[in-house]
Amino acid sequence: MTGTESLTEVNARWEGWVEITKKNNCTTINQTAYRAAKTSIRCNYSDLDQSKIKFICKADNYTCKEILTTQLSKRSKGRFSLTDISSGFDLSIRQVSLNDSGVYWCGVKEKDDSYRAGITKIQLKVKRRKSKRMSAHWKHHKQKYERQVYDEGQQNKPNHNSNIERSNSS
Repeated sequence: MTGTESLTEVNARWEGWVEITKKNNCTTINQTAYRAAKTSIRCNYSDLDQSKIKFICKADNYTCKEILTTQLSKRSKGRFSLTDISSGFDLSIRQVSLNDSGVYWCGVKEKDDSYRAGITKIQLKVKRRKSKRMSAHWKHHKQKYERQVYDEGQQNKPNHNSNIERSNSS
């Protein structure tokens, strides 16, 4: 997205869907989370934005579904919770799923709610965590393979004892 592009306004038709205009000083963060774990997305704001209403939403094509906002007294919704910090807030996601992958926007609402400015764009990638069982499984196969290679190497080595016996019998 460039500074002049914006997400489509659909707030009038679907509650919670908002238009985002990217600020010029917008930062982009790439973050990785693991399935079934907990992750936090940090949204920092400048001193100029501290008094404004803050929000986080998840982009879906040209719209952005608002997840939580500092405007509401309730700071959690399902697996999502918002915690205030001195420079902004943290969004925590419990039991991360593959569906949580995608682009999230942290932003501020203007006082008259005429538009919302995207301050930080977070690209969240969710990975499957390798289970210990799987690791043990591969460790077993690795050890079996190493033993096989060692055994084959031992079979191909010349038998020094047989050479000694031959030289003694001559």
